[in-house]
Amino acid sequence: MAKKKKKYRKNKEKLKKTKKKSNRGKYILIAAIVLIGAGLYFMKSKEEVVIEGTPKMVITPEAYDFGTVSVRGGEVSTLFLIENRGDGDLVIDDMDTSCACTSATIVYNGKEGPRFNMREHGTNPKGWSQRIHPGEKAYLKVYYNPRVHPDIRGEVIRYVNLYTNDPQKPVARVYIRVVQVD
Repeated sequence: MAKKKKKYRKNKEKLKKTKKKSNRGKYILIAAIVLIGAGLYFMKSKEEVVIEGTPKMVITPEAYDFGTVSVRGGEVSTLFLIENRGDGDLVIDDMDTSCACTSATIVYNGKEGPRFNMREHGTNPKGWSQRIHPGEKAYLKVYYNPRVHPDIRGEVIRYVNLYTNDPQKPVARVYIRVVQVD
């Protein structure tokens, strides 16, 4: 009788292990189905934007000289004109600067967008873009803050990169120059 009980216990333990394994498989299958469904949903919900024509970005000026900038005077800014002289929508979808003392925004239809800075700082907006239709204009507003590096004296040259869908100019760069004083 003791042998039968022992055999019965072993069979019962095997049955529990088998049930656990089969339940684990069910959970994995359900999780996989949910993940695949969510992936398909998000893939479908993203609108694919088809851009017809070819954009052509023209920025003027390509460089700006602030002249003498005082640390005590604080932040200064200037505007660069951005024109789309192409026959397709121009899309600017990212920007970055060469230093934390320099930041930039796009001003379109009188509204200033988010500020972009040095990419390495990890604070630039994600998923942002600005569309400029053929024949339309926008402005690149560039800020220089001498208080970021208060010990610098003399000439400082910084740049701003704009990332676009212009096939001739996928990355456009403008420069600023200052002579930093007390």
